[in-house]
Amino acid sequence: MLQSLRLSVGIVSLFAVSAASAQETVEGSFAQPSFCERMAEELGLKPTIDPKYYDGRPTWRINKLGGIGTFLFGGRAYLSMGVGTDFAYGPEDFQRLNQACKMKDRTYTCLVAAPDYIQIGVNDQQARFDPEEGEAAEVVIQKASVICRDGWPEGMTPPAPKEEGVGEET
Repeated sequence: MLQSLRLSVGIVSLFAVSAASAQETVEGSFAQPSFCERMAEELGLKPTIDPKYYDGRPTWRINKLGGIGTFLFGGRAYLSMGVGTDFAYGPEDFQRLNQACKMKDRTYTCLVAAPDYIQIGVNDQQARFDPEEGEAAEVVIQKASVICRDGWPEGMTPPAPKEEGVGEET
């Protein structure tokens, strides 16, 4: 019986490795993580389908400030977030960056797409996240939660990418 179990496990493992190799061969390479998946790795966000946060787009969430430790032992904590760019920009870019983040009903929402970046602060730590060309995301601070949704909200489109040679790195 034990010999048969080992053989079954070995065959299943071999099949899984073969399937992964076949997928890589057929597709050329494995899919790269999305903007929110990369953010999730660094900030510890978890995928969610909770209807309070999920709107049909891939969604990740974490409660960064709450927890029993803060409740029992006190202490301070804060979150910050903003959108910026590494390129010299004109008035239309200034307006886009100025409108990238909005506060409504104690919820702070930023929309970000390349070539811009988003910077999130948790207490004294700062983390910067750069979308790849063609990526867009909605990042929300709601109460003590950070929520990231890949893509734009329904009915919105990301700004057109800059033409080559327009804007210079600073």
